[in-house]
Amino acid sequence: MQNDSYSQVVQLEQVNTFVRKVYFWMTVALAITAWVAFYVTTNSILVSILLSNYMILIFLQLWLVILFSFLLNKISTSLAIFLYVVYAAITWLVFWVVLLAYSISTVFLAFAITAWLFLFMSIYWYFTKTDLTSFWNILIMWLVWLVLASLVNLFVHSDTFSYILSYIGVLIFTWLAAYDTQKIKEIWQQSIESWEWDKLAIMWAFSLYLDFINLFLSILNILWSKD
Repeated sequence: MQNDSYSQVVQLEQVNTFVRKVYFWMTVALAITAWVAFYVTTNSILVSILLSNYMILIFLQLWLVILFSFLLNKISTSLAIFLYVVYAAITWLVFWVVLLAYSISTVFLAFAITAWLFLFMSIYWYFTKTDLTSFWNILIMWLVWLVLASLVNLFVHSDTFSYILSYIGVLIFTWLAAYDTQKIKEIWQQSIESWEWDKLAIMWAFSLYLDFINLFLSILNILWSKD
């Protein structure tokens, strides 16, 4: 009985250590994104270079997403970390043109709201016993619908429709963050034998980072619509 209790304590500590590693890498990505944001916006030469090569950056960002989605288990941990860091830097470069439409105060407010909401959802759903697995298919269905609706709105150019999509985006990416937080513990227990810890941490940090960025963009658009 004592051995079982000790084993559970050790396993819980291992899971908590792994989760902290995931959130550490996610924080690193956000810090890199923020640093690049500051550095680029204060350098007019870089701004000019980025604007002239914008489509290349978009293509590179999509290519990195594909690598993480399909080839992560085939590349080394060092390469995974390198690609993750590069993606975090490129993310700002891609969205930099979009953020030009917003005031600095709106951007900071959106980031603060996103951070607090993300933190609350992560902590709550990490400790709660409610299982979100049954919501996965619904989340994916709504995510696909959101992507398709957003593509349609590129041609329609409806501010009202964009406003509605932003609220839906907040709901979807908030729940995706909660779902991913829960899955980190389960996936760790299933994959610890066959995956490298660092690579697995990078994979889930990447997933949470995407949730955060998309949630931030949705909240940013809501705040802009209210200005």
